[in-house]
Amino acid sequence: MTNIIKNNRGFTLIEIVVVLILIGIVSAVVAVRVVDTTNQSNQLIRIAILKSHMRHAQSMAMNTGSVWGIEFQSSTYKLYKFDGAQQDFTLPGEDTVNVNMPDGITAAGYISFDTWGRPYTGVNNNTVINNTYKVGNRDDILITPNTGYIP
Repeated sequence: MTNIIKNNRGFTLIEIVVVLILIGIVSAVVAVRVVDTTNQSNQLIRIAILKSHMRHAQSMAMNTGSVWGIEFQSSTYKLYKFDGAQQDFTLPGEDTVNVNMPDGITAAGYISFDTWGRPYTGVNNNTVINNTYKVGNRDDILITPNTGYIP
């Protein structure tokens, strides 16, 4: 006598439908999170660019022996050099002198640096940069007094 063994290795139609529904739910949740993460990532990049522009002004002050800084206006900012009179310059990677502020960032006034890279108080240096977007736990972009460290 021969024994015939049935080999049932396939999936039932119900199992396949359940798996497809689960994949659809997971992909919908991931798609929503990716859109949210993309907006936050763009904001983080714009804030990093703003910080690098402030570091550039600080570097120019240390390399040239002149006061350099960033002038903040309502929705834009620009690089300047101060030698008795203000001269405006285009920031690296930008096409125009005025650069648009990132969404959620507000600032007005000047941040300038002396030849040691410290915040310089000879020019109006009363700028507070508020980050209403609240990236992580940080609310503000702070420049450390006496050292000029920009985190």
